[in-house]
Amino acid sequence: MRIASASMTLCVFDRTAFRSFFRSNLERAFDLTWIAPVEEHFLGEVLTTVGQRSAMERVAWALARILQRGRMLGLVE
Repeated sequence: MRIASASMTLCVFDRTAFRSFFRSNLERAFDLTWIAPVEEHFLGEVLTTVGQRSAMERVAWALARILQRGRMLGLVE
């Protein structure tokens, strides 16, 4: 068993309410179903490479990813 090093909050969603939300908010439903695998892929990439980089390389990689994501969202020129 692992214990968190910081306090955490577990969010549990009522499935019926969640399905109802999806039915009544199709655009948000699409956004949520799209972002979940994107974030999962990002997490996998981070966990795979974090031990292979120096501290400077990890910071540079993180900043490059933040810039890339900002561009994808139209938040960076």
